[in-house]
Amino acid sequence: SGDHHQDFTDEPSEEACCDQCECTKSIPPQCRCSDVRLNSCHSACKSCACTFSIPAQCFCGDINDFCYKPCKSDSHDD
Repeated sequence: SGDHHQDFTDEPSEEACCDQCECTKSIPPQCRCSDVRLNSCHSACKSCACTFSIPAQCFCGDINDFCYKPCKSDSHDD
């Protein structure tokens, strides 16, 4: 016992993450994720908006006082 990597029991297969997160300088900060995802938002998103294109481009309209961890592992293929 001790090699359990699973900290999230109630999380679906996809963990919430965000690469492009902007926060205001207020206290508490208001942070919004501007990532665009295809066909769905991350699992923790409450207000997800998608375009009607195929594939749909979805973004999360939630405002939190924190940023999710980055989705990209340190490789940048931009």
